[in-house]
Amino acid sequence: MTETVDFAKFVEKFMAEVPGGHEGDQEMRRRDPHPFVDTTVADIRPDKLEDHQVDSWFNYMAWNLWELIASRSTEGESGLIPRQEYETLSFVQQWDLYPEAMRTITSEIGVDGLVDLGRVSKREVGTKVNHLRNYACSLMPILGRGVGVKLGLVDAEASRPDVETAIQFGRRLWHGTWGDGPGLASGRGFVLPHLDRDVLDPLIDKATALDDPARRATFRRFNATTELFASCCTMTTDWEWEIPVHTHYLAADSP
Repeated sequence: MTETVDFAKFVEKFMAEVPGGHEGDQEMRRRDPHPFVDTTVADIRPDKLEDHQVDSWFNYMAWNLWELIASRSTEGESGLIPRQEYETLSFVQQWDLYPEAMRTITSEIGVDGLVDLGRVSKREVGTKVNHLRNYACSLMPILGRGVGVKLGLVDAEASRPDVETAIQFGRRLWHGTWGDGPGLASGRGFVLPHLDRDVLDPLIDKATALDDPARRATFRRFNATTELFASCCTMTTDWEWEIPVHTHYLAADSP
């Protein structure tokens, strides 16, 4: 008889052991005091990695991804759009293409050029050049590798160089964004003062505050309608924007 597994406990805690949030980060760092998701000037430079570095990156990123999925487990559910399926397929495609592209880019601009690319997002507003892309550029292809290994389409040993390429490409971008220390939000208390102050402060100064309850209600109705067409950009209390807590703003791109 097949043993019944209590799946709920794996949603509640990573591997039914480690919680999410700051407490989970602390536990992962207790198990591995120097996780390879943290970066230094020295350790972003090698192309070849040691086994313990790869293992450290995999272990922490596994918890980090679980933390993300567990906290947003119903996001994207749809009976019409096969989101999980098309995302999984995209991961496999990324694994097939990205490592070579990463090597080509690194060959052209070097490690320092990647670090400089990581800095660009600190001055970009409302574009896809941001720390989320830095975060995902390594993780998603390696998820695709996992699918390939599971299906017997990818050799776990032979793919080692591509794993190293993906990990270091992402870490170099992280280092450009954050400098020495944690490259992920979870290692920074889930608080990311991402934009440079000289970029952020003028936006806040020019924002229209929606403190009046009636105006806020109107804005929410407006936003709920237009959001379907992706034509409204809102700025609320978010970890990318250091604005007063519980304050609502309406921001719009200039034509």
